[in-house]
Amino acid sequence: MYRKHLISALLIVLSVSAFAETYTLEQCIDTALTNSLKMRTQNNTAETKRIAYNQQRQNLLPSLNAQTSQNIVYQPFPESGRFTV
Repeated sequence: MYRKHLISALLIVLSVSAFAETYTLEQCIDTALTNSLKMRTQNNTAETKRIAYNQQRQNLLPSLNAQTSQNIVYQPFPESGRFTV
């Protein structure tokens, strides 16, 4: 019984180690920085501050509004020569 468990455990360890990849230190650091919740939060905070700063800069610039309209109405004179409203 003990031998069966030992062989099973050995097979599991060998199968896991066969699929394991080796990573360099740079890959480990890149993965940690990419998946770090704290780093994501800091990046989002920095992006939010950058957007707010740009919005404040744009608020300092003058704004210009323009509007045009045109209205054409065709009202021929009546044949009687009198115009009634």
